[in-house]
Amino acid sequence: MQKCIEHLQSLGFSRNEAKVYLSLLRFYPVTGYQLSKQTGIRRSVVYDVLHRLIEQGAVYTNGEEPLKYVPVPYEKFLKTMEVNFLRSVGSVKKRLEQLYSAVSLEYIYHIKGGNNVFNESYHLIEQAEREILLELWLAQYETLKPALCNAEKRGVKIFTMLFSSAKTEEVGQVFYHDYMPLEIVETRLKGRHTIIVRDNKEALIGNILQEDTSWAVTTADQALVMVAREYIIHDIMIDLLIEKFGREKLEQIWLSNPDIHSIVLDRLSTAAGSIFNIGQEES
Repeated sequence: MQKCIEHLQSLGFSRNEAKVYLSLLRFYPVTGYQLSKQTGIRRSVVYDVLHRLIEQGAVYTNGEEPLKYVPVPYEKFLKTMEVNFLRSVGSVKKRLEQLYSAVSLEYIYHIKGGNNVFNESYHLIEQAEREILLELWLAQYETLKPALCNAEKRGVKIFTMLFSSAKTEEVGQVFYHDYMPLEIVETRLKGRHTIIVRDNKEALIGNILQEDTSWAVTTADQALVMVAREYIIHDIMIDLLIEKFGREKLEQIWLSNPDIHSIVLDRLSTAAGSIFNIGQEES
């Protein structure tokens, strides 16, 4: 019951309106007095609530004395709400188009919170026309998979560098980042980083942490979009090289270069060093 009340509140109902409508769905026809008893809401307040619900198209009356109330079937009422909402969105969109100045293509927007990052990621994928490149973790991949499937149906090419030790149902081409333990990657980057680039026009770069601390930036700045896209391509190429020549040969390349070795050591934790057998005596 509490969850139903919260869901109705998210659709614009007041708490009392939600309680009255849900009560009517269970017991009808009833008088205002009976509703007051069933819901615990004062009778004077119940009649105000019923009046608002009638105006919203959620409640019928029998038109007789004593006046009794009947709920509009929830399927019909929700459909009415949906139609009205879409009509309102269409009207608002037209008016905003007249007022809104075009945003500079060089924008950089900051996004806070896991849900907001997910919504922006989903929107970015839905806008794709030709190509999507992604670098992300399995949990994020699974939540974005419906949008990726839709994009693939539109003919969009999809390339994903996936941080996962387990295989999954793939959309487009998927490459698995398995040349470094995932816990080390997460430690190095202080979270689960996310990169999405669509059509070489727009990019999202972020880090998924706890819900209240996840963050991302989204941008159409061409320099940043290029860097993000090349970053993903680089990781895909590393994966293909390891598959072709083996991990040991790749490690030999950077271990033999003192400068590159020091850069990697600066970023890897002691634990990572032990996993990769990185000794300080290497030069």
